[in-house]
Amino acid sequence: LDPGEHGLRFQRPDDSQVVALWAEQKATWLLRAEGQSDTAEVLGRDGSDITPAGLSDGAELTLDPDDGPIYLVGDIGVTSVQ
Repeated sequence: LDPGEHGLRFQRPDDSQVVALWAEQKATWLLRAEGQSDTAEVLGRDGSDITPAGLSDGAELTLDPDDGPIYLVGDIGVTSVQ
């Protein structure tokens, strides 16, 4: 992640993971579901489903500082977009 962007990974007892993702400024990330993409989802800070269409092929998501954190549930790769 770029400076000012933060991620914190949590490991669940069933070995699945959840990543909390947020930024200090407006940030755009490329998210891509890996492995079993049907179990991957993106949740807003209030728990609402904000999974972008095309997550298995790679989808961009832009987040303003007041929008985060968001939660990546399942095996989702994250790359900063500049």
